[in-house]
Amino acid sequence: MFFDRHRFLVILLALACLLAAQTVLPVAAFQRDRYRLVLRQAAEGVAPEYVLASALLGGFRGVFMTILWQRAQSMKNDGQYHEMVDIYNIITKLQPGQHNAWAFMAWDLAYNVSVEFDEPPDRVFWVFRGIDLLRKQGIPKCPGVPELAQELAWIYYHKIGQDLDYGHPIYRLVLAQQIMRIFGDPLDSDAQTRYLKEIARLPAEREKLAADPAFATAAAELRQRGFDIFADARRLFARTQRPEEAKDLMERPEILEAVRRAALWKIGNALREQAGMDPAIMCELAERYAPLDWRIPYAHSLYWASRAQTVHLQRNPRKLEVKYARLIYFSLMEMAKRGRLALGEDMYPFYLPEPRFIDAAIAYMDWMFKEFPAQAEALARAQTAESGEEVKASSLWEPTGPRSGYMNFLRDALMDAYFQDRRHDAARYLRKLAEICTENDRPKYQQPLEEYVQSQIKEVLDTPDIETAMRVLAAMLTRGYLALAQGDIDTYRRYDNIATYFYNEYARRRWNPENRPTSKDPDYRYHVPPLRDARRAILMQIFIGMSEMVFTPDMLRALAARLKATDNILWDEVSKALNDIRRRQAEMAEPDAHLMPPAFVK
Repeated sequence: MFFDRHRFLVILLALACLLAAQTVLPVAAFQRDRYRLVLRQAAEGVAPEYVLASALLGGFRGVFMTILWQRAQSMKNDGQYHEMVDIYNIITKLQPGQHNAWAFMAWDLAYNVSVEFDEPPDRVFWVFRGIDLLRKQGIPKCPGVPELAQELAWIYYHKIGQDLDYGHPIYRLVLAQQIMRIFGDPLDSDAQTRYLKEIARLPAEREKLAADPAFATAAAELRQRGFDIFADARRLFARTQRPEEAKDLMERPEILEAVRRAALWKIGNALREQAGMDPAIMCELAERYAPLDWRIPYAHSLYWASRAQTVHLQRNPRKLEVKYARLIYFSLMEMAKRGRLALGEDMYPFYLPEPRFIDAAIAYMDWMFKEFPAQAEALARAQTAESGEEVKASSLWEPTGPRSGYMNFLRDALMDAYFQDRRHDAARYLRKLAEICTENDRPKYQQPLEEYVQSQIKEVLDTPDIETAMRVLAAMLTRGYLALAQGDIDTYRRYDNIATYFYNEYARRRWNPENRPTSKDPDYRYHVPPLRDARRAILMQIFIGMSEMVFTPDMLRALAARLKATDNILWDEVSKALNDIRRRQAEMAEPDAHLMPPAFVK
């Protein structure tokens, strides 16, 4: 009797628990969807034992995932990186909606694992494996998560775009090669934008393009000749070495246009599948700011940061998030400084200034300084009304950091424009500085352009440390010779003018020109050496291979040729000194290989 009563109470208690759980279920479901705690995608490609174990463990699923994470980190500590990636694949397939896992794994591969290798090609493998993890897997599976696009933007901007890792030159080369393979040619930013405009008008699905009557007719005629309009599009469209069997067909405008559309569709499809980017968005960014060269990492950081901001605003239209805007204007500023890519004879990429992005960066910063304070005020009022406690707009938007970066950018742009003889632009940037600065700093930027430039240079000229002044002069001269080696004559002249101006002003301040010491004077080393000596010393460092900047063999050959044409006397002095070094090294039993100048120096 007691047993029956006990069993009845247990059943009654169980029913009560079920009823209570039913009342909690809607709240739990809301929290699950809000924080994306549910696995909605099927765990495809995962071994059945992992799927079964994950399903059967139920509430112990978290413990199971923790064990996988610990196992992955243990493999990384043991140097078993490929095995670690296998565990990462299992984790992401079992929990594809966990965006934090995607972000951590990509960062771990691109930053932590890559630096465990000394050879740049090995580093390239892991950096781009981290990038692919996001652009090909994580972001497509979590399209509504701005954090993943932001993480990818940062990898492009910081890991590839900045000079913090000695492998950065080859990272940039690989990125440029990826884009050039997609477009088929080393197109500049304007040509890429023209292609993208046409690609954006084509359907993304191959079937829709093939269903077009004119396109289908052209494809059928080519098929009769043994050609596939998609697979052979590039070969058919080429003006040289065009297949004999298709030459007569390609003379017909409708066939040529169909093949051209097929070739453009293939480019767009490759951008979507290999780079994870939408040609329509790429085209939109080029129209909004300036034509982007997609061989440069800052174009990719701009793309993904813009994607992150768009997704964030769709999800939280009233919530401010400065981190997305910050990476957008960082990217625009870098595009202004290094947004034009040029290729050497050995296809080595180097970056040149792209002034068109100066106004784009200014326009974006002006928008941000207008939009964010207004949004902060509205959001502060809404939060005050909801909480009953006063919320100040300054706690939601603090302009100090962005304003400082904006002003530094304008100051650099002003000095560059001044020494490039673009005085009108320099004056415009000075007016903008006066507009955005604080009230206390306004008089500094309201003076005439010439006086402002002189005051800026005076800050360096007044330094009592001659070594600091010489480092500044060396940096100017080296950057000028780098530009000359790259064929950028305007930038070379700009840096040469700045260096000459700086030298003359500093030398005049250091001693009376009428009593200038010579190399025979005992205190000569405490004074500025002649400018020609400084030029010769910098060139010696460059050709010996001791410059901090990268000069490839092709760049050195180009620099030597241009020096012969512009200053033959200086080049003769440098060439003679280099040959003397080579001769002395040849006489040594064990010459220092790293000091051997290039063999082409005669």
